[in-house]
Amino acid sequence: MKKSILNLGTTLNKSEQKAVNGGMRRCASLFFCAFNCDEGDPCAIPNGLGGANRGTIVNGQCCL
Repeated sequence: MKKSILNLGTTLNKSEQKAVNGGMRRCASLFFCAFNCDEGDPCAIPNGLGGANRGTIVNGQCCL
């Protein structure tokens, strides 16, 4: 079973990955962080499923 799952596709290089997701960052103004929420600090965006996606603070927003 594991072997068949691992053979589903090929590994994408950086330029192919950017083509898939547009090479754009996803940022949100609704986020939480541990302390002062300064530029470059880690942050998290609630994902609606009871968890959170981790990112970094850029221009006052949490970007994944």
